[in-house]
Amino acid sequence: MPVGAQERVRGGPLPRPTELLLLPDTPRGHQAAPMPGNAFLETQRRLLFVIRFDRASAGQEISVRIFSVNTTQSNGATVGQTAIAIENAGTLPIAVSLPRNWPVGEYGIALSRNGQAIATLPFLVRPESPRNGPITVGEILVERSLGQGQFESAPRPRPSDRSIFFATRAQGSRTDGARITWIFTAVETAGGAAEVARAMIERQYIENTPLEFDVSMPRDWPVGRYRLDLLIDNEPAASREITIAP
Repeated sequence: MPVGAQERVRGGPLPRPTELLLLPDTPRGHQAAPMPGNAFLETQRRLLFVIRFDRASAGQEISVRIFSVNTTQSNGATVGQTAIAIENAGTLPIAVSLPRNWPVGEYGIALSRNGQAIATLPFLVRPESPRNGPITVGEILVERSLGQGQFESAPRPRPSDRSIFFATRAQGSRTDGARITWIFTAVETAGGAAEVARAMIERQYIENTPLEFDVSMPRDWPVGRYRLDLLIDNEPAASREITIAP
C-alpha cells in the first residue's frame, strides 16, 4: 500500500465490525463452520474467532484485547492481546488459548486502531453442565492501597485511608451466577450511624472465586465503628466489623 494511502487509512473513519463468529477448535481452524450463539464450552481451550468488517477495511491493522468481564476467576483481566491486519475478504481471524479449562462467565473483545476505540464485542464461556451447590465465604480481609497495584493488611484503617479495600473468597460452585450485595454501614462513629455504601453484582459466576469490594470517602473518615455485610442471593453470607481510629 502506498505511503499516502496508509496515511489516509490511519486518519480516516474507523472500521466497524459487522459480525462476530465463534468457531470450534477443529483441524480446519478458522475455515471451520461457525457455531451458533455467542458462547464457547469451558473445555475448548483454544478459542477461535472471526470478526467481519466491510471489505473496504482490508489492510488496516487492528489492536485486539480479550479480557474477562465477570468470570469465576477474575474481572477485567487481560487474557490475550495482539495486533493483526484485516484480511482482503474483510475478516479478522483471532485465536487465544489456555492450558486448562476456561473460567466460566462473561468476556469481551476490545478492538482499537491507533489508540482509538472501535468496539467491544461480548462472548460467554459456559460449563459443560451447570455446577450449582452451597456457597461458603471465608474471612473478609481489610487492606489499604500502597499504589501501583500493591496492598497491605489494614485491620484498623486510619481516617486518612480514603479508600478501604475488602477481599474474601467464595468457596463452592454457582456457574449459573449468584447475586452479590455488599453493604457498608457506620455503626457508631463521630459522624453518626448510617449506611455509607452499597454495591450489587446481579450475576456473579462463582467457583472458588475471589470477591472484592472497596469503599471511598472524599475526606477523612469519621472515627468509630463500621460494619461490612456480604449477602449472596439476598441471604447473609459474611460480615466484618472494623474500627477507624487515629
